[in-house]
Amino acid sequence: MSERRAQAARRAPATAPARESSRPSLKVVDARAVNRRRRQRRVLVALAIVFMVGCFVVAAAQAVLVQGQRELDDVRLQIAEAEGEQDRLVQQLVDARSPETIIARAEALGMVRADDPVYLVAVRAEGDAP
Repeated sequence: MSERRAQAARRAPATAPARESSRPSLKVVDARAVNRRRRQRRVLVALAIVFMVGCFVVAAAQAVLVQGQRELDDVRLQIAEAEGEQDRLVQQLVDARSPETIIARAEALGMVRADDPVYLVAVRAEGDAP
């Protein structure tokens, strides 16, 4: 019989932990520490959200600045083109008003040069206002 008891004793420790493992393991928890960790997590999450929102705001502001700069560059380019066109038109006007150009156009229209030019003097009538 002693052998049976020895066998039973050998088996008993093997079955005993199985009973204990079916029980939940319990721990003593400090409520203040849990609340402190919760607060820390909430603060970290809030800071992360504020940081992400800040990044999006900075990106949006940068996009608005880039778009405004592009529009400004387009306006400056239009101004430069308009100034170039103005310079070209002023030069055409100066060329068109030159005596050589006027004589050339008159001859192209069939006019001839007078041998004796007559100069006319404009006289104002006495009743005409300036």
